[in-house]
Amino acid sequence: MSTEKQKTNRLALTHVFMNKQALILLLISIRGALGNLLEVFACET
Repeated sequence: MSTEKQKTNRLALTHVFMNKQALILLLISIRGALGNLLEVFACET
């Protein structure tokens, strides 16, 4: 019983970790896109 619970906990932990990585990648790409937009606006004016 305890081993099964440990397995589920480990799965949950991996899921959370993967979600966190995906979120960080998303934030980085959004920041990059915003930086590109700002550069375009700076060049336009």
